Amino acid sequence: MKYYYAKNGQQVGPVDESELIGLGVTPGTLVWCKGMKEWTEAGKVGALAYMFAQMPQQTHIYQKPERPKSHLAFAILATIFCCWPFGIPGIVYAALVEKRYNNGDYEGAAKASRTALMWTRISFWVGLICILLMVAFYAIIGASIIFPAIDSLDFSY
Repeated sequence: MKYYYAKNGQQVGPVDESELIGLGVTPGTLVWCKGMKEWTEAGKVGALAYMFAQMPQQTHIYQKPERPKSHLAFAILATIFCCWPFGIPGIVYAALVEKRYNNGDYEGAAKASRTALMWTRISFWVGLICILLMVAFYAIIGASIIFPAIDSLDFSY
């Protein structure tokens, strides 16, 4: 018997029933032949059932994406040792990563992870720059105390 089948929304055929499997027809593909009232899934057509009896059913397995890093430890350390005003948002966003991931908001978890890392880096670099400026300031002050009047010293022999 000759069958027509649907592929990408288009009618293909007629083809012999022995050719259907080779053409990629699955139990869920819509087929039609003379004598049928309407298009039907191939797996539900009695004359074609033998073709799909040994064929494994397609299952759609959805895997969760990998949990993004929260950067919580880095955020806490940057807050304590560097610049706390910028570290606090890093901690807040780092805490949101796990909550959003567990609620199924994978995109939100990834965004929270990126935002936590951004604030943590800002805290680190701002803190490091402030520490370096403070060290330079105290070095200049210390040098001015140790060498108060270098200009007044007379080194002529």
